[in-house]
Amino acid sequence: MKKKNKLEYSKILYNMLFEVIDEREYFYRKFDDKLVIQFMARYGKIPLQINTYIDEEHEFIKMIGILYTSFDEEKRLEGAIAIAHLNSYLANGNFEYDINDGSIRYKLVQCYAESKISKDLLDDMIENILTLTDIFREKFIKINDGELPLEDFLNAPLTYS
Repeated sequence: MKKKNKLEYSKILYNMLFEVIDEREYFYRKFDDKLVIQFMARYGKIPLQINTYIDEEHEFIKMIGILYTSFDEEKRLEGAIAIAHLNSYLANGNFEYDINDGSIRYKLVQCYAESKISKDLLDDMIENILTLTDIFREKFIKINDGELPLEDFLNAPLTYS
């Protein structure tokens, strides 16, 4: 796609994404010049910050959910093992982990080169982040607090509940 067309389509997607966020009535901040939207979502009891980036050059949308959960220093190796294990089963998206501070993020990327993106797909991306972070945040907290032994997490069937 030509550079001008890439930018035009990226701006269309940016506005479409804004409409989805606005329809969900989330609090947000927009950075129009960078095609970035940060918003606060709620799924269950805990709020989740999601940062969205539209990369016009490489033609992809990236959403990163920031979990306000981290592993304590003495549990960080267990956190790394748990997240690596979990990521090996995820079909779309992945958890990112910073072993230095124990922080956790969930990243979902969708390429839009040579394709059309709908509001439904953007809404589904947000829903995916909210659902998976809500389910696994609880398990990460239990591993960190010693309520769920790492071995039990690794040996349990992967469920989305």
